[in-house]
Amino acid sequence: MELEATLTAITPGLLRLALGLTGNRHDAEDLVQEALAALVSYWRTKGPPESPTAFGCTVVRRQALRSGRRSRRTATLDETAERADGKPPPDDSAFHAMHLEHALRALNGLEPGDREAILLVAAGGLKVEEAADVLAISVPAFKMRISRARRRLAAAMETDDGRDEDERRDAV
Repeated sequence: MELEATLTAITPGLLRLALGLTGNRHDAEDLVQEALAALVSYWRTKGPPESPTAFGCTVVRRQALRSGRRSRRTATLDETAERADGKPPPDDSAFHAMHLEHALRALNGLEPGDREAILLVAAGGLKVEEAADVLAISVPAFKMRISRARRRLAAAMETDDGRDEDERRDAV
C-alpha cells in the first residue's frame, strides 16, 4: 500500500463526509486537511493503519465535534453530488436534481446521530465494521443505528413532498 495513492483514493470520501458534517466547503476542506496530515504522520511513525479510510473518517468526525463545526445545513448540491471517482453525476434530467435535493433535505432533517451514521457509510464509504469503530460502538449497535437511521430517512422522504416549508405554507 502506497501512501500517496491511499491519500488520493480516500480524499473524495473524506470530503463528502466533512461536507455532510459541516455544511460548509471551507470548514470541510480544513477538516480533511487535518485528517490527511494526521494520517501521514501516523503512517510515517507507525506504518499504515489497518483501514486508512476509517482512520481518516475518525479524525474528520472528532475534529468536527471538537471545533463545533457541525451544522444543521446541508452542503450545496454541487458539492455533495460527486461520485466516488470525483466526477459529478450526469446532469441529464431535472428529475435527478430534484430527487437529490429532496434526499438532502430529508437527510438534513434527521437527528445528528442518524445523519452521522448514514454519512459514514454513504459519503465516507466505510464498511459497517469500520463505521462502528469510528463511533466506538459495537458492530451490532451500529447495524441497529444505521437500520433505524435508514428507516427514518425513508419515512422523511415519503412525508416530504419535495417542497420547502415556505412553499407548503403558501400552498395551504
